[in-house]
Amino acid sequence: MIPYERQKKILSIIEEKELVKIDELQKIFDGVSVSTLRRDLKELEKNRKIESFSGGAFKKISTIGEIPISTKNTLESEKKEKIARMASELIVDGDTIYLDSGSTCTMILKYIIFIYCLKKISKILF
Repeated sequence: MIPYERQKKILSIIEEKELVKIDELQKIFDGVSVSTLRRDLKELEKNRKIESFSGGAFKKISTIGEIPISTKNTLESEKKEKIARMASELIVDGDTIYLDSGSTCTMILKYIIFIYCLKKISKILF
């Protein structure tokens, strides 16, 4: 398959799914190297068709816009969860903290609420 055809198919996949990882593309394009797929993504990004990130690409929303939060929540979610768990363990009673509206901060907030609820429940039980 020539690059133009492959890039056209990649673009249609991203249009449909909004987000695609390089390993998914490698399964779809059997026999095409990761390097070739990365070059295809870079070319599509250069032509302002998509936005690429380490490990994949997502649908370009606008020329000015930011990645949608729903997409951000799925990107690097395991790393974000680890950061959130570690950060929430550093917080002690009486601390004042500020959390931004980012996807990692949202996950930190979930851990803080979880820990707070556990403390309340353990006080009731014991």
